Amino acid sequence: MSVQSHDLHLLTGAYAVDALTGDELDEFEKHLEQCPTCAEEVRGLRETAARLGLAAAIAPPPSMREQVLDAANRVRQLPPSGPRTLTAGLTRPARRLRRRLPRPIAVELLLTGRRLSAAEAARWGLVNRVVPAGQVMTAARELAGAICAAAPLSVAAALEILRETEATAVAAGYAIQRSGGLPAYQAMLGSADAAEGALAFTERRPPVWQGR
Repeated sequence: MSVQSHDLHLLTGAYAVDALTGDELDEFEKHLEQCPTCAEEVRGLRETAARLGLAAAIAPPPSMREQVLDAANRVRQLPPSGPRTLTAGLTRPARRLRRRLPRPIAVELLLTGRRLSAAEAARWGLVNRVVPAGQVMTAARELAGAICAAAPLSVAAALEILRETEATAVAAGYAIQRSGGLPAYQAMLGSADAAEGALAFTERRPPVWQGR
């Protein structure tokens, strides 16, 4: 398999640690004879690899993990470089952005390409909550637990209604909801869980959902 010439420059690291084989190795060694830049880079990488091989392994302090996670939570990712395209504001995500944010904020983001921080996204209601990086899974499990504790048929009905009516006017949304064409909503209305919810409320006890 032939390696394109512009790809050969990317193989210095692999060559320095003897990770190339076959045709790829042959082509890169021929390239190395004609490319002083790659040859110099290979020499430097091999020297570094040799020093790393002699280095003593030292366990990092226990606090380093939390320090790295805290820094990752505070440092913003740089936006991708390169020229903006004329169609940047016409993509589907951009159209959704205009519906989710106040117009001045959406226009600023679309015209400048600026990225929202986590705190800004929370302030504008684009995310449910913001937590430190080390607590993401804990917060996600707490939210999932709260959803799972709700009546499963009610959750399915709510998602169905949201999906089918969120792009409609209020009156049209109610008309869709009453049309009988939402199977999850109809199943919830006549379910044993619907009766259980009302009964548990009157008896002042936690409901026991059956999913039927």
